[in-house]
Amino acid sequence: MNKKNLSKPSSLRKSSKTELTPEQIMNLKTELYRLAQSNIIPLPNEPDFATCDDT
Repeated sequence: MNKKNLSKPSSLRKSSKTELTPEQIMNLKTELYRLAQSNIIPLPNEPDFATCDDT
C-alpha cells in the first residue's frame, strides 16, 4: 500500500490537538441534538410502527 493512504487526514490531526472540557463537550452535544431535532423530516409514507413480523 501507498503510505499516503495510511496517513490520517489533516483534519483528524488538528482535532486531536484540541482539548475540550466536559462543559464544552456537553454544549456541543446539546447543540448537535437541537440541530438534529430541527432538521428531522419523516420519511414519506412510512408508518410509525413495524408492519412486518421479521423486524
